[in-house]
Amino acid sequence: DRAALQLTLQASLPAYMVPSVWVTLDALPLNPNGKVDRKALPAPDASLSQAGYVAPRSETEQKLAAIWAEVLKVERVGIHDNFFELGGHSLLAVQLLSAMQQAGLRTDVKTVYAATTLEDLAAKVDMAADAGEGPFVAPPNRIPAACAHITPDMLPLIDLSQDEIDRIVATVPGGAANVQDIYPLAPLQEGMYFYHQMHRQKDPYILPSLFSVDSPAQFDALVDALRQVLARHDVLRTAILSENLPLPVQVVHKHVDLQVEMIEADPETTPENQLKAGFDKPMDLSRAPLLQVSAVRDPHSWKVHVLFRIHHLIDDVTSSIILGTEIQAHLRGKTAHLPETVPYREFVAHSLHQARHNDAERFFGEMLGDVTEATAPFKLLDVHGDGTEIAECRKAVDATLAGSIRRISRQRKTSPATLFHAAWALVVAACSGRDDVVFGTVFSGRLQGTAGARSMLGMFINTLPMRMKLEGLGVADMLARTETALHELLPYEQAPLTLAQRCSGLENSVPLFSAILNYRHTAPSEEAAEADADERDIALIAFKERTNYPMTISVDDLGDEFLIDAHVHCSVVPARVIAYLEQALTGIVRALQSQPDQVVASISVLPPQEREQLLLEWNSTAHAQEHEHAQTLHGLFEQRALRSPAAEAVKFEGQSLTYGELNARANRLAHYLRGQGVGAD
Repeated sequence: DRAALQLTLQASLPAYMVPSVWVTLDALPLNPNGKVDRKALPAPDASLSQAGYVAPRSETEQKLAAIWAEVLKVERVGIHDNFFELGGHSLLAVQLLSAMQQAGLRTDVKTVYAATTLEDLAAKVDMAADAGEGPFVAPPNRIPAACAHITPDMLPLIDLSQDEIDRIVATVPGGAANVQDIYPLAPLQEGMYFYHQMHRQKDPYILPSLFSVDSPAQFDALVDALRQVLARHDVLRTAILSENLPLPVQVVHKHVDLQVEMIEADPETTPENQLKAGFDKPMDLSRAPLLQVSAVRDPHSWKVHVLFRIHHLIDDVTSSIILGTEIQAHLRGKTAHLPETVPYREFVAHSLHQARHNDAERFFGEMLGDVTEATAPFKLLDVHGDGTEIAECRKAVDATLAGSIRRISRQRKTSPATLFHAAWALVVAACSGRDDVVFGTVFSGRLQGTAGARSMLGMFINTLPMRMKLEGLGVADMLARTETALHELLPYEQAPLTLAQRCSGLENSVPLFSAILNYRHTAPSEEAAEADADERDIALIAFKERTNYPMTISVDDLGDEFLIDAHVHCSVVPARVIAYLEQALTGIVRALQSQPDQVVASISVLPPQEREQLLLEWNSTAHAQEHEHAQTLHGLFEQRALRSPAAEAVKFEGQSLTYGELNARANRLAHYLRGQGVGAD
């Protein structure tokens, strides 16, 4: 079936191979999951050229084309090609910016996203070069290699008095000789540290992972690899201090000793459960490193179970992937190919520079100045929780829907992330009863041109408010507005959320939003996939993510599939929220395929089963007849109280009230309220 095969090719092959390539189905190389194995595909025939292909002409175009081809893993790139239409996304944009820096091509992320073609981007790069625009360069670390006394002039990223510096140095084992650097926190680190201060005993940002290794020798090798990675990356040797200081600071130690806690096996439980009991144990952030290792030897085998806990202040999803890849490289003796490390101070310095030069206050003031009501789906407003009342559900997006999302994204020259943000706006609107909504979106934080950001460990991500006005919009227009809103936020990727809050029309005590969408690219790199294949004796058993927000949806883009992970307050079933998101995605995709001008208000987020329950089952004639004589709820209640006054009416935490008791209390309250002047309505 040529039509079916054309769809298969569009979903599975690079765009430049689709127009005129025809193969028999049994000739398509498949991986064990039944999907097309892209690595096993033959190289495209030169005769099967892209329609309208024009080769790069200038030196800048040629450099960019070579970079795009390498980053996107395509055979060739023409000047009329679009980076995102060829499969680019935010994570690949980080690689693109890094490669452009190495090639001497300077630009910013907003220019990359705004460029319609390679030709357009090359012209803007050349224009910036002609104008003499150079990259930001962080002031150097001025602490000498052998330093016995640190003075304020040695710390260009922070303003501290000599007395404050001396108090900081006094906390470091080995004193000034063991201090590599001192600098402030990055924007999202500030927010996380605030929550840590509020919830020291139940910190929502301690990230635990539980592993098992096949033998004590493997465990020793794992710990040794971790110590070597610790020595490579300064952020892993960092402590956070704030006591008696004007602001929290990061103190980088030159050397730290990674302590491994060996726990004796408890015969009354399993090693896994024994270690899981330590998932939420408090962590002292004033002592480096902000990662801890505990282990239990399985008494019935050679296996060793390992608990690895790291604080989110120094780690995000991309950093976790890099950390895992480097550990595997040390285990396999392949460290020669690891990139040179860049200190986290470069990112902090870049963030501080942007804060001084980007007029974020003006931008967020124009966006949020007239917002006077919080957007709170299901009326969930508490954004200061410790994560203990959060329920979780994980689900893979239906394969047919996932394929449709990718196809329509390519056709519309946008990214799947844009479609998910548009769909999430519909869900938030439906669940909050508003058509003008604000929700949080998580940015990678690595798109601002910081040198070495691609392979740097640390906390980069940031959450920013995204506002969507849906009234009267058609689906295609909503998609375009969503993309524009995301692009406009890019230059402010590291702006503090507290600044955006101040720019709104809300009181500081009222949150802007209580729902977050975190779209992240988590497909493993080739190096990570190779490591996974070679190191099967290290197995992940469990991990735990927590959030202080009452509604957080994380979308993992796995390359072919999408996985939705919902963390929602326990008063709402998280699977229900995922179903709403999938239904919104289905409605948007269908509209874009057949009726792009369809008004978004006509797209329901209710899945068919819940819609049928609301409109038919709960609205049936039988139900109406059953209650036709009961005019009010309190009337029904009083009838029951007269009929069965001794029957149990309500029960909570071991206490209960009968219908008679509850009715008496209600009447007393009613008389009191009337006495205070309260009347009908």
